[in-house]
Amino acid sequence: MTAGRVDMGLMNEAPELRMIANFGVGFAASERRIPASNTPVVTDATADLTFTLMLALARRVLEGDRITRAGQFRFWAPMHFLGQGVSGKTLGIIGLGRIGRAAARRAKGFQMEILYHSRGRLDSAQEKDLGITYCGLDTLLGRADFVSLHVPLTGVTRHLIGREELALMRPSAYLINTHLGALWWTKKPCWRPP
Repeated sequence: MTAGRVDMGLMNEAPELRMIANFGVGFAASERRIPASNTPVVTDATADLTFTLMLALARRVLEGDRITRAGQFRFWAPMHFLGQGVSGKTLGIIGLGRIGRAAARRAKGFQMEILYHSRGRLDSAQEKDLGITYCGLDTLLGRADFVSLHVPLTGVTRHLIGREELALMRPSAYLINTHLGALWWTKKPCWRPP
């Protein structure tokens, strides 16, 4: 299944259903005792996408592409779409599962300071190995140049980021959400132009 929701209604329509496989991260169908599996290949792809989005936003790639394709780029202006760097900036990772850890490993290559907030804190040896620092959510939001969400959509994480949380972020900070359920994360549309 590539889109949609596998819920009790759908499962009841398939009384012979024996297994649910998801191309991504999924949850077990425990009420019907149906095993659920996932395809963890999305870990590296999603961590790569996280950095693709960070670089594209920071370096204003989409803006430059749009203006160039529209024929509006007619002069040499090396600083016009330079944007800001990613190297040496602070990345805040919310949720340190497989994808969050993969994003942290990539951030080390950019010499980024890496902060994280997760439901469980790693031991000091794991934090040292990944080069990350645990902090509270408000601290992370206030310090990070880039905030990347890597938590599953649950009752606890639904509405995790809203207007109040965005207000804690630096005006120049970017929020990266590569979760398939991205549209469900915010309380209301909160995007504001740069």
